[in-house]
Amino acid sequence: MKTTRNEPGSGHHPIVLAHPLLPWIVGFLGLAMFAWSLLRHQHFGSSALDLGAYESVFWSLGQRGSLNNSIERMHQWSAHFEVGLLPLWLPYRFFPSVAWLFALQAACCASAGLFLERLARRALGDSRAALVCAVTMLLTPQFLLAQVDDFHSITLCALPISILLCGIDEDRPVLLWTGAWGALLLREQMGLAVIGAALAWIVVHGGKRFFQAALLSGVGLGVFLAEVHWLIPHFASQGPFRYLAHYQRVGGSLGAAARLALSHPLRFGLLLFEGERPIYIWELAHFGLPLIALGFVAPRKLAWPLLLATPLLVVQLLAGKKEVWSIHFQYGAPVVPALTAAVVLAIAWLYRRSRTQGKLALAGWLFGTVGMLLPNALTPLTHAGGPLDLAFGRSPRAAALSNLLALIPPTASVSAQDGIAPHLADRAVIHQWPDGESEDRFVALDVDGLSNNVKNESPAQAAARLRNDPNFRISVDEAGVLLAERIERN
Repeated sequence: MKTTRNEPGSGHHPIVLAHPLLPWIVGFLGLAMFAWSLLRHQHFGSSALDLGAYESVFWSLGQRGSLNNSIERMHQWSAHFEVGLLPLWLPYRFFPSVAWLFALQAACCASAGLFLERLARRALGDSRAALVCAVTMLLTPQFLLAQVDDFHSITLCALPISILLCGIDEDRPVLLWTGAWGALLLREQMGLAVIGAALAWIVVHGGKRFFQAALLSGVGLGVFLAEVHWLIPHFASQGPFRYLAHYQRVGGSLGAAARLALSHPLRFGLLLFEGERPIYIWELAHFGLPLIALGFVAPRKLAWPLLLATPLLVVQLLAGKKEVWSIHFQYGAPVVPALTAAVVLAIAWLYRRSRTQGKLALAGWLFGTVGMLLPNALTPLTHAGGPLDLAFGRSPRAAALSNLLALIPPTASVSAQDGIAPHLADRAVIHQWPDGESEDRFVALDVDGLSNNVKNESPAQAAARLRNDPNFRISVDEAGVLLAERIERN
């Protein structure tokens, strides 16, 4: 095993060169996630919210220079101030395609594994063990399922969080500031993680970093408050920050939550473990939890990554909406690298005591992760709309959907059912059915497709109604797929 000189001030093993298989394995996993997402989309398993909405936004940005979200009829920054996504203007200007979103997401998540491997290699002094750590993180159910749940800016945040972790570990301000700005420009709550990173920087490296860490913390807090209280409400026409509605259990505002935490800390803390939330914590960290707990034998050296994970996890667990604290959705993706770093440091501590103990802990963590992954990944792989939905391509439904897409002009306004909308989002006006049915030129329905937003009428009921509506002519009506075109009257 080749090594180089000790890095000044690192307090770690001599720098070990990365395992030669690292780029191949991480690259393969990144390509696999890209292919999974793209095949899922091609099998009509993606949805209007959020893939269709993001596709609408970036098509509008590239073709019209605006951030209009036609699916939700709003400016995109009235939901999240995602300045870091503006470079998507370039590919969407010349070659608009959802493939850019899937490629960006897969690349960011795979790159997060590279930075985690770098941290693990310094801590363990073993390139093979560090490679296993990176692969284990990339196979964590929360991390994998977040990537294949369409596209979300919060999933991309796993990369800047990983860069922040490396910056703290190596005491490199450039890495810290790079990771901080990368996170802040993608999602508003990342300001809380940046504050945690600043605290961790002081904890790990002492008072010599106090002033720089204080500045970093101030930037994180300032950006967070500015986005939640001013920037996002500004783009929402001075309406409140929309996602505060998910936090009625703590008062529905930052001030109310702070008052509850200060006046009733025990009650506030218990809210984090109410209902099925402890199950989510277990699913998120799984067999790494005992190792994370072991880190408290020397918290300053082993548990500091939790300072980044905790504020993000608290934001999740306080939400009343169950999807926010479910491994099947995207919200926990940025937490995974921080929890993984805590696991890695605990394994490194065991390595220093006994190499055998360290290897056993690493093997247990890897096999436990794979054991958790299999039941969670098999269903989305093989179910209808999944990447391995082999029957779809030869089905009459696939042919009908292809015919439907071909018959809709690129400039026409469409009210499309949930699973069809992402395939029609490259246009000025696209709505998620039933929104837009009364005004758009086309209505596209798929009786057997996704219909997450249906409330009062099923797609089958709507199809039967439209067949008898004199205001529409039916262009496609086969295999449960229906395309209705509004008749223009003089």
